[in-house]
Order: sequence, then structure tokens, then C-alpha cells
Amino acid sequence: TGQTFPEVPSALAKATFDQIERLQEGDPVLMAFDYDPASEGELGPMGTAFTKHAASKKLKMYFMTLVPVGPQMIDNNIDKVIKADFPTLVYGRDYVNLG
Repeated sequence: TGQTFPEVPSALAKATFDQIERLQEGDPVLMAFDYDPASEGELGPMGTAFTKHAASKKLKMYFMTLVPVGPQMIDNNIDKVIKADFPTLVYGRDYVNLG
């Protein structure tokens, strides 16, 4: 079966998770996707995790970016997470890509 290593979240990761957990259904969250395809491998999983956590709590998600290809990165995340795993969420009501 191979060797395994315990996974322990960092204090910052745990604090971030706990902060999201304190939010109530319908609370707004602003998520900045300020990265490009070259950084997708490093930063994409965090964006996916944040989106899944926010969607599962039924938070109102406002996506934004300050980089030129950011809107497409957001759309990719929406397609991969929200449309695939949370199809009852409605664009413009539950989430929006502000670009």
C-alpha cells in the first residue's frame, strides 16, 4: 500500500477555513482570481477549494480579477466547479463574474 504521511493544515489554512465556516447562507464573498495560466498549477487548486467551500455554504460569490486573462480563469473555475457540482446555483443571483 505504500507509505503515507499525515496531512495537517497550516494555521493560516485552518484560520481561512474557519472564517468561511462562520459565514451564513447568503453572505457575500469577493474572490480575486489574480493569476494567469502559467500560475494555474499553483493557484488554481486554491481557487477551486474556495469556490467549492463558498458554494456548499450557499454564499453569494462575486469573482473579480486585475489581470487581463483573469476573466477566462474565472469562467474556467465556474465551469469546473459551479456548473459541474452545483448546477442549481444561478448566474447573476448566486454568483457573478465581475471581470
